[in-house]
Formats: sequence, C-alpha cells, structure tokens
Amino acid sequence: MEYSIRREPPYLLVSLSGTPSERELRAVIVEMARSMAGTSGALVEARVASGLDLLATKALVTGGQAMGIPQAYRVALLLLDDGGRESAQFAEDVAVNRGLSLRVFREREKALAWLAG
Repeated sequence: MEYSIRREPPYLLVSLSGTPSERELRAVIVEMARSMAGTSGALVEARVASGLDLLATKALVTGGQAMGIPQAYRVALLLLDDGGRESAQFAEDVAVNRGLSLRVFREREKALAWLAG
C-alpha cells in the first residue's frame, strides 16, 4: 500500500492506494494523529484493491482514540472505487454506533461539505 499525508488547512488530506493491511493502516492513523494539530478533520481519499476483514475494520475504528485520534475529529472517507466499499461501510456503522465522526462518501464535494460542517 502507498499513502501520503499533507496538511490542507482546515483539514488533512490523506491518499491511500493499493492493498492495505491492518498494520499499514494503523501506521497511517498514528501518523495522522501526529500531523493533525490545527486541523478539524481529515479527507481520506482511498483507491484500494480490497478492504480489511470486518474484525480488523472494527479494531481499527474502535482503536482510533488510543492511537491519538480524538472522538470529535472528523474523518471523511472518500472512496474513489469500490474495492473497499464493504469494509468502509462497516467502519462507518461501527463509528456511528460509538459516537465517532467517520463518514463514507463517493463525492468529494459532499465529503468536504461534511468536514466543514
């Protein structure tokens, strides 16, 4: 998997591509936490071959706070293809059930509007 993280105030722009592993995504989340000062959310653009299994997805979402992502920090997951759709939708369900601010989008404009809200 390849990724990049850059600040585009008022949010982070995170780009993911390839086939992510749980370990790689944990590293991305930790780096996001280190880079998020002064931002109110992150736009995560994902073009991935496949998503994680549901248990790994749940572990990542529920472990975000322990990795440094505050509960109120907005994460807009923009899916650029359908490779990780099932995993992404499950991640959103887990997040909503726990009061976390993670949503899945197919359109960049809608994702940015939600981040601004």
